[in-house]
Amino acid sequence: MMKRHGTLELASPTQESHASVLGRIVPNVVTLLSLCCGISAIELAIMGRYQEAAIAIVLAGIFDALDGRAARLLKAASTFGTELDSLADVVSFGVAPPLLVYHFSFHSFAGLGWTFVLFYAACCGLRLARFNTQLHDNSSGNPHGWFTGVPAPAGAWLTLVPLFVAFGARDASISPPEFNIAVLATVALLMISRLPTWSFKRFRLSHDHFFPAMILAILLATLLALMPWWTLAAGGLLYAASIPASVLAHRRLARLERRRA
Repeated sequence: MMKRHGTLELASPTQESHASVLGRIVPNVVTLLSLCCGISAIELAIMGRYQEAAIAIVLAGIFDALDGRAARLLKAASTFGTELDSLADVVSFGVAPPLLVYHFSFHSFAGLGWTFVLFYAACCGLRLARFNTQLHDNSSGNPHGWFTGVPAPAGAWLTLVPLFVAFGARDASISPPEFNIAVLATVALLMISRLPTWSFKRFRLSHDHFFPAMILAILLATLLALMPWWTLAAGGLLYAASIPASVLAHRRLARLERRRA
């Protein structure tokens, strides 16, 4: 419905059709941008441009966060968009991060190192397949606001924390191959685990918290501009610390629900 010159007029079917098509296209375009960033990260890692590859993965994560919000804002959520998002996530967060770590750190381990790359990619694929299955049949067993296992973008972030530290310190030796392999394997297992982790997709900011959130956003933007690698590393460590807290919070919520029942 449209309002013009103080009167109400019905929107034409053509206008509604254009709005509907635009609403379906925009989120999928954002998802494809995430996919393109993931593919670019793979090529950059093979070329030895490790920092640029890491930036490409970070950009993929930003686009991945935006596509879902765009779909909800435009009321254009669809099964097609969900499946496309998962396919993009497999590339951007299941293949690109372990390949980057492999070429940066433990490619000299040859077959053994490649085995961990394949293991990580397989775990990410299984995690996304489980997520889609639970989404379609509502069998997650977790209330809204929770994931089962570490989500793929967060897993990629955790995997790259040792590299962020090495980039910030400008010293590759600070991130030894054995440690990177251990991190890769641990994150892979966390993705396919049954641990409940917080989901921030449904996070809503109240009016009372708007001003503090703006101050925090400005502070984060400043830190990213001044010391991007250390800020990304600190963010990954904070998320890692939130995993035990999310498990405890979920258990507390389950106990309260059992008491009410």
